[in-house]
Amino acid sequence: MRHKMTRGGILGWIFVLLLCLSLGTLRSAAVTLPCTLPVIQSISPSDATIVSAAEQTDPVSYCDVRGYVTTTDPGPNQVNFELGLPTAWNERFLFIGNGLFAGSLDFPQVFFDLLDPFPLQTHVAAGFATVITDTGHQGIGDFPSLDGSWAWNDIAKQNDWLFRSVHVVALASKSVVRAFYASEVRSYFAGCSTGGRQALVEVQQYPGDFDGVIAGAPALGAVPLGHNWNERHIA
Repeated sequence: MRHKMTRGGILGWIFVLLLCLSLGTLRSAAVTLPCTLPVIQSISPSDATIVSAAEQTDPVSYCDVRGYVTTTDPGPNQVNFELGLPTAWNERFLFIGNGLFAGSLDFPQVFFDLLDPFPLQTHVAAGFATVITDTGHQGIGDFPSLDGSWAWNDIAKQNDWLFRSVHVVALASKSVVRAFYASEVRSYFAGCSTGGRQALVEVQQYPGDFDGVIAGAPALGAVPLGHNWNERHIA
């Protein structure tokens, strides 16, 4: 119980901090482009493929974009992402990190049962252009975030989960955000557990991706079993 309270407290402070950041800019940047697949594809980098772009009204008005970035060398592999572009934008971009082995664009309340199961909608409602990713694979079974079978003899998927996915999705998403609002953007990353590890990898390997990161309870070392291998491959 103490472990859960500590993790929940970290997530609570993350949300409070992000809410305060959103309140720091009360004006809304103007949306300059329509929310359609051809338009969003036209402002995406060449390695990004847009699958859908649809206007949403719940919990606020926003453009919901789904697509993938193709990674290579090794590869090719598809890193899926979902990007929310709020009509009332606070001029900030937020990347939400994953838990466990990711493997889905959903955030089920399994194991880390205090995590927000709908992080994209939560932060879009606060005015952030928000993105999430499956880190380059789809988990199987009832709990895809617990499935590690995708990594067997697949270096491309291993690399994407370990370090490439956040980087390539961040670059693609920020490109879309800048063009969609015709504005520069301040960018942030927030994550816990695997998301905490992702934050530290970004700071070490891709320091230009974000203006600030929150690394909550990074999953390094021997908890859970196998993360000692991950730790050796970060550097």
